[in-house]
Amino acid sequence: MAIVICRHGQTVYNKEDRFQGVSNSPLTDKGVKQTKKLRDFIEKSFDIKLFYISPAPRVLQTFKILNTNLQKPAIIDYRLQEVCYGSWEGKYRSEIEKTLLEQREKNRFKFKHPGTYQGKKGGSYQELYCTVKPLFMEIENSRQDICIIAHHGIMIAAYKYFFKPKNDALNDLRINHNQVIVIQNHNPSLITI
Repeated sequence: MAIVICRHGQTVYNKEDRFQGVSNSPLTDKGVKQTKKLRDFIEKSFDIKLFYISPAPRVLQTFKILNTNLQKPAIIDYRLQEVCYGSWEGKYRSEIEKTLLEQREKNRFKFKHPGTYQGKKGGSYQELYCTVKPLFMEIENSRQDICIIAHHGIMIAAYKYFFKPKNDALNDLRINHNQVIVIQNHNPSLITI
């Protein structure tokens, strides 16, 4: 049994250093190449039977590429949505007040993003963790290989759940598009592909 947890490929907003939580932008050419490399890794290393995916269009685009040859079913799970960055959604990092960014950097896991976006309140990675933890509990004893495709915030939540670090260790954690979390026999590893 293996659980493979990955993010979508690089998007336009990622490339432009814009906040992208519940807002969306498509994969870049680099993001498509990253996804194809991920697809090759997954196909060679695992026998994926089922995908769990976020409903975000960038994740659906990633899933289509990953599933080209496998042709396996997917469950769209709304618990896998990225954190809402509130009034920061779609904004360039350079547009955010410096003191707010500094506050966020001091405790990224608990920082609650201010304001709203399309009626949805800004959230924190801690809140996201509480939302997605039940899914991790449901699948951690699966008897088949599963792949989760989601977002950076979900990767942070997965790292917290499976690696069990202290919250302050999460503050400096950044998981790149070319990194995946793999759990085999209850042993987690962070792999760069």
